Amino acid sequence: MLATTLNIHKEIFLKLTQASILLKKSRRAIIIMLLMRIMRDIHKIRRGFTTVKYQPDDLKEKWHCFSIKFKFDENEFWGDMRKVGKYSVSFLLAIAVNKYLDEILGRNKKKIYNYVHFNNYLLYREVIDGIICWKSYWGFPSEQIKALRL
Repeated sequence: MLATTLNIHKEIFLKLTQASILLKKSRRAIIIMLLMRIMRDIHKIRRGFTTVKYQPDDLKEKWHCFSIKFKFDENEFWGDMRKVGKYSVSFLLAIAVNKYLDEILGRNKKKIYNYVHFNNYLLYREVIDGIICWKSYWGFPSEQIKALRL
């Protein structure tokens, strides 16, 4: 497990705490569920070739620095999402709370997705005609793994 911190607006922290109480799960579990959902949909919010976007500024007293421990693979997933989506992990969490918290709480009956955890992480480097290609697999690509030159 890797310890890190998330800079969370107090309104977001309150929503996470309320969800934690309602679902009888830890805030960490709620955060993982939310980040997994945004990971699933990262292609819908990605920003392209630009710098990483951070949350809008607000008064210092409106923020909460939340310590959390991520598993090694989770930490890699969130780092990839930061690179691909071009949002800080804290901002991704804020987006996920606004987009997916109702789904997790069962308030949005239209979109019910099972929580799927990607148990494996594979980063693969390949050079094709002098071009370096990096492939990041979230999950184990059983069919594709046969074609990789490991």
